[in-house]
Amino acid sequence: MEKLGVKYVIHAVGPRWVDYDDQPDRCKQLIANAYKNSLIEAERLQLKSIALPAISSSRSIMHHEF
Repeated sequence: MEKLGVKYVIHAVGPRWVDYDDQPDRCKQLIANAYKNSLIEAERLQLKSIALPAISSSRSIMHHEF
């Protein structure tokens, strides 16, 4: 991680929309939980800043509307 210039990488995995076509609210909740758990872990590590990527933003979800 030295090349990244960071001490920690918190790996968050979100759901695939295609697995939740009939449950969009459940999918949104799982994505929200991935962000929330990342923030909880950052707090536990006493980090002063955190960069959050777009979790679950693969091409497979682009056909869905929020």
